[in-house]
Amino acid sequence: MHLATLSAVKLPNHSIKLMAIMLDELGADVEQALQQVGLTASDIEDPAALVTGLQEVEFQRAFMQQTPDQPEVWVDLGSRYRLLTHAHTDYGLLMSTAPTVDAAIKIGFNYGDLYYMLADAEGIFAEDGRQIGFRSLPVELPRDMRRFSALRDVGVNCTVFSELWGEPFPFDTVELPVPARDEPFVRRFLPDADLHFDSEFNRWRWSVRLDQRRPPHSDPVLHDYYRSACDRLLAAAHREGDLVDRVLTLLDESKGQDSVDYAARKLALSTRSLQRKLGDRGFSYRELAALARHRHACRLLLTTRHPVSRVALDTGYDNVSAFNNAFRRLSGVTPSQYRNGMAIA
Repeated sequence: MHLATLSAVKLPNHSIKLMAIMLDELGADVEQALQQVGLTASDIEDPAALVTGLQEVEFQRAFMQQTPDQPEVWVDLGSRYRLLTHAHTDYGLLMSTAPTVDAAIKIGFNYGDLYYMLADAEGIFAEDGRQIGFRSLPVELPRDMRRFSALRDVGVNCTVFSELWGEPFPFDTVELPVPARDEPFVRRFLPDADLHFDSEFNRWRWSVRLDQRRPPHSDPVLHDYYRSACDRLLAAAHREGDLVDRVLTLLDESKGQDSVDYAARKLALSTRSLQRKLGDRGFSYRELAALARHRHACRLLLTTRHPVSRVALDTGYDNVSAFNNAFRRLSGVTPSQYRNGMAIA
């Protein structure tokens, strides 16, 4: 998922129901967790009920708060997801019917708005163009949720990749932005992988060829059908025009430079009303402007050879030091580390 469509995208309630079941098993207060996100027990009992992306993310936070510093629970939670429940059902079916495992993983990245987590994933490629891994960039993920997200996704990735592969997937190297004390919980699911902790990003690597393996349920006719279904879901989310989406669109056009007063006029709102409405969604205008500037900086770092000092100026910073600090706050790494980390392996 992404901030721009968080309130507009509609998702099945599978993930929230899965978390609620686990909270109940742990003796936690499920009702309180549901109330935090404006849901009731009937909302998760109905198998056809939908929730917003914002409710999904906020329930993840509620789950994390009710299981504080319990990494074994977070990894176990991830392992309970399946290919058809780790994201929108149509997204899972699109992946499962892909012509190759390689295509399935790339599709997962391209339709990330339908995945149950705020993160951007990018493939890692060898010089011959083969996909040999991926990295997950938590730029839009709240900092307090990053450890939970990384450990939950250990379970998710091991399960989903294995379902696509048809047997346990042979990951070679996994780098995680979590402390080394979490190794025992990670090692349960990755007994043979070379593990690294306290890294900048999530990085998962393999040496097997994904382009020579078909998922067990590969089907070209169904694949085309589910691609159309996913396209319709995303189009509907963008048409709804959530306020966060519209503000980010304005800020992306100005590379994060528009003032809140200017944005309010463009949206036919008072400045106070705009700030209040954003606050109701859990964001401030300043945070969204910083995100837009960050995204512009990322594009420049990846698509140009401009020195970091030039990128800093182009994104509105007076000096490199301020730019480095702001970039690190959002991504956890410096601009140079980001540029180098995104290079071809």
